[in-house]
Amino acid sequence: MKRTLAEATRLESAALKVALKALTLPLTVPVVRRDRHLLWRLFETCFGSQRPSVYPEVALGELVEPHSEVRVVELPSETFNVTEFELFCIAAVASAIEPARIVEFGTADGRTTLNLARNSPAHCQVVTINLPLEDDAGHVQDTAVGSRFLNTAESSRIVQIWGDTRTVDLSPYQGACQLVFIDADHSEEGVVADSLTALKLLDRDALILWHDALRYGVQRGLPRLARERQLPIHLISGTNLACLFFVDGKPAPPRRLSRVREPA
Repeated sequence: MKRTLAEATRLESAALKVALKALTLPLTVPVVRRDRHLLWRLFETCFGSQRPSVYPEVALGELVEPHSEVRVVELPSETFNVTEFELFCIAAVASAIEPARIVEFGTADGRTTLNLARNSPAHCQVVTINLPLEDDAGHVQDTAVGSRFLNTAESSRIVQIWGDTRTVDLSPYQGACQLVFIDADHSEEGVVADSLTALKLLDRDALILWHDALRYGVQRGLPRLARERQLPIHLISGTNLACLFFVDGKPAPPRRLSRVREPA
């Protein structure tokens, strides 16, 4: 209870600061990225998307070795991207477990895709799934899907799949993925469906990461899935990333990450 009250007080203070800043927002909010970010922070802080104690938390420092090396590129973010710190966390996880295959639900502009590939072994394949933009009325971006990884050294290891994550055929990857990142359909039923698909993709030692764990329908669907399936889903402190570990084919509490598979 003390922790919950402390977190609520911190969020109330943050909301006040953001609201005061918002009073000075210019009319350029729709076109200036910095101001769009500020307006979004005001919305999510005031309307409940940063609810404390939805999940148990784990610090990134508890998951990775103290001297881990992480390479992060394409730092400037858009409103639909993960934050810079979240990008660092995702890259750190990939670097620690050295996966042979990663599946990403939701490519967007390919910023996370590129960093997953860059922080994985040279033999690692990254499979990323996205709807064609013309078929995705709920998402707006000015750049092409996957534009951030196009013409990079990592692009040869990235497989772009077009389709709806609920219906696309992922059977070739079942039981063969050491890391799955979910950031696609943010409705309650959508994230549950993607999560159930992801569970079928996992190797015996593997990890799922979700973005927007405290936003949209994800903040309802993911806790529901955790309760119904008794899954020890945790939030990475200071982020909107949730994680779920599997060890020897069974869900497990967070632990210090290490290589989960020897190179093929």
